[in-house]
Amino acid sequence: MAAYYDAVQQKVVHNKDNLQTKLNQYQDTPKWAGLAERKHRDYVGHILRIEERFGDFPIRALTDCRARAEFLSWRDEMARKSRRQAGCVFATFASILVWAYDRGLPNANPCERPGKLYRAKRSEAYGRMPMRQPSSK
Repeated sequence: MAAYYDAVQQKVVHNKDNLQTKLNQYQDTPKWAGLAERKHRDYVGHILRIEERFGDFPIRALTDCRARAEFLSWRDEMARKSRRQAGCVFATFASILVWAYDRGLPNANPCERPGKLYRAKRSEAYGRMPMRQPSSK
């Protein structure tokens, strides 16, 4: 019983060298607070997806060349369901890593310049625009 009580009394030490720490820190910044309400809601959903998959990913592993391959593989996996959504989640991830990089950690951003999976066409968004008629002057 004494060993049990000793174990219960000990505080759990959380690893501060993982992506979850950076995700949490980002959400405590003025940049985060300044987001529009809609973007804030979108980012929360994106961050939850990042946390699920990479929350325990070690910061020191971001400099490993295999990290980029792992992240892009995850993006491609998400793209099977929705290319647009995969791009949005990955852009959020890249943005957070840029924020962290600007503050000294990590020493690399493996999400930098991933290329686009989805490109919206104006004709699809607004329907077919009529051709402009030449003026008769």
